[in-house]
Amino acid sequence: MFLMSDLEVLESGRPCTEREILDAECMLGFSLPTELRNAYLNANGFTGPSEARFLYPLARREAFSFVTMLRLTQVLRRLPTAASLWNAAVAFGDYGIGSTWGMTSEGRVFEWWPEDGDEPFFLDVSLQQLWSERSKLFDSLSAS
Repeated sequence: MFLMSDLEVLESGRPCTEREILDAECMLGFSLPTELRNAYLNANGFTGPSEARFLYPLARREAFSFVTMLRLTQVLRRLPTAASLWNAAVAFGDYGIGSTWGMTSEGRVFEWWPEDGDEPFFLDVSLQQLWSERSKLFDSLSAS
């Protein structure tokens, strides 16, 4: 279950409505996995401890991010080397190092680098675990 209170959130957007989610799903061609859907019902994106967009806004831009999940996913679907990956996945966030986090329509979380084409690195974690682990990474870097 998605709990924003478990994360260090610097900025977040007003929660998405069910209608916004249904409209995005229609454009994507599949339903969002439950965990991602629940995250958007709690916040339309948020920034993590490094001010990186841990969760891109769904389709409605927010002050902290002009990149939205829907728009970036649509752009990635047009890349000849990665279209097969993104046709069944969404780009939902990043932690500011050049990669993009994605999630398949079945709910598998992965990290993707543009030079990897259609070969993602599956992380085998939940969204909550991913965000918690990356937040801890920044904590350890600032303690050094």
